[in-house]
Amino acid sequence: MHTMDIQQIREYKRSEEYIQYSGPEISGFCMGERFTVLNLARETMYRSIPRHRHGNGDWEMHYISGGIGKIEIEGNTFAVKKGDCFFVGPQIEHMQISDRREPMQEETVYFHFGEEVSFSEQKYICCENAEVSVGSIFERIFQEMEDKKNGYISYVGLLLEQLLLELVRCCEKQAGFSSCTDTITMIDTGQMQDYLVEKAFLYDYADLSLEGLAAKVGLSARQMQRHLKECYNSTFVEMRRQARMEAAKLLLVHTDQSVYEIAAEVGYSTAEHFSAVFSAQTGCSPRTYRKKQQQLP
Repeated sequence: MHTMDIQQIREYKRSEEYIQYSGPEISGFCMGERFTVLNLARETMYRSIPRHRHGNGDWEMHYISGGIGKIEIEGNTFAVKKGDCFFVGPQIEHMQISDRREPMQEETVYFHFGEEVSFSEQKYICCENAEVSVGSIFERIFQEMEDKKNGYISYVGLLLEQLLLELVRCCEKQAGFSSCTDTITMIDTGQMQDYLVEKAFLYDYADLSLEGLAAKVGLSARQMQRHLKECYNSTFVEMRRQARMEAAKLLLVHTDQSVYEIAAEVGYSTAEHFSAVFSAQTGCSPRTYRKKQQQLP
C-alpha cells in the first residue's frame, strides 16, 4: 500500500549538492516485510559522517553514485567507489569518510520495518558494482520525486520495492542469504473460477459441455449453471453459442475456409445447423456476412 497526505509534508530541502525528501508517506512490501520510508536524500559529501547507529527496525541504504571514500562498519573498513552499495541495519555502528579531493556522491534511503527483516540474517550488507541494477533505480526514484507526476508516490513505493529486491539478489550468494525466502501462497480455487470459465469459452467452445466446464471449475453442473447466471447473467447454452458465433465471424472474415469447414471447426455437425444458428444471431447468412465484411474499407 502506498499513501500520501500532501498536507503532512514536513520538509523539502534542495540545493545544487543536497536534495532531501521527507514527509510524504511512502511505503511498500519486500518479500513479505512491510516498510515505510522516513527519508530520501542525495548529497555530495564534502563532510564525513561520524560513527552512529540506527534504532530497532531501522535500516539505511547508501548508494555511491560518484567519487570515492571509506565506510567503517562494526570495526571493518571498506573502500567504496561509484556503483557500490551498502545497507546497514539496526544497532550497527558505522561511519562514512569521504575523500576530500574526490568526494562521494551518495543517495540514501532510510527504511523503517515493523520488525526484524526475515530476508537477511546479516545486520549489514555490502554490494559492489551495483550501478546497473541499483543505480538506475535510484535515478528513476529521484526523477519521480522531482517531476511529481500523477501517482508519483505510488510509483516511488514500487521502485523502492524493486530496489530492495535487487539488493537481495545482488547479495544472495553471500553468507546469510537464502536463494528464495518468499512466502508463496497459492491462489484460492474459488478466485480462479471466472478465469477458468472464460478460458474454456475462449478456447474449448467447439466441444465444450456443461458437465465438462463444471469439472474444469470444480463445481457440479447445477452449481455451474447458477454461477454463470450470477456472474455473467447468461446460461451455458447462450454463452457457448455466443463463443461459437464470435469465432465463426473471425473465420469468415480472415480465412478462405468454406462454410462447411467453419461449421465443423466451431462445433456444429452440419453446415445447415450452423447457418441457421448464425442467421438467427446476426440476421444474415454466413456467406452474406462474409461478403458484407469484405466490402468494408
